[in-house]
Amino acid sequence: MSRYEDLIEEQKKLYNTLRDEIKNKKNITSFLKEYTKKGVLKKILTTANITEKLKGGTEYNITPLAYAMNFINCEKKIKVILEASEDNNMLEEVFARVEGNDRKKLQEILKTLKSQEQDEGQETKIDNWLAILADSISSCKSNEKPLVPESRVSKTEENIVKTTNKSIMIGSVCGVIAALKVGGGCFAAGIALPILALIGIAVAAAVFTGLVAGGITYEVYKPCDELKDAIAQKTGISSELVQQSS
Repeated sequence: MSRYEDLIEEQKKLYNTLRDEIKNKKNITSFLKEYTKKGVLKKILTTANITEKLKGGTEYNITPLAYAMNFINCEKKIKVILEASEDNNMLEEVFARVEGNDRKKLQEILKTLKSQEQDEGQETKIDNWLAILADSISSCKSNEKPLVPESRVSKTEENIVKTTNKSIMIGSVCGVIAALKVGGGCFAAGIALPILALIGIAVAAAVFTGLVAGGITYEVYKPCDELKDAIAQKTGISSELVQQSS
């Protein structure tokens, strides 16, 4: 992939000349032949430095091929560029520099171009171009980064589990400590309630407290599409623990 900044001054002038000739709907065949002789055709056709504006005002840079696609009746001009690219064994690289919605647009242009051809050999050539373009599109899509990396999603879920488990552990430990203190106090005061039974109830209550704390934490952090009957489920588990303890 070439960058406009990397072109020398003469190459920049040639690049700008091709852009202007495409805009003025001139025959660019002679220019492409000249660039081939000078050994700069690949740099010029794979350099994206022609600014295009979207409807929303967003600007992006495109190659001469993508630029030519923006004009009415551009099929012949597109064919000239692709023939020069194929003759110089750079067709795949030229296709690879076509991005976004321009890929589908180029496919439609080639299909239209094929329908205009009456020569079987030319139709076969265009079919080959379509096949190469399809491979290039598949390759580009596989190399594009997703908007939300998979590793980020898994890390989020992992953090939710860790946070929930931590809350449960803290709640349980605090409850057990409180139970031991209460049990010790009752024992010192001479209360007749069996100390082991009291501690058992307190431990169960501690687990209950931990689960509630963990449940609240989970409810706050987990994705919205998983909020289905969570409160009811956790209430049921907590009630069972209380019944067993009593």
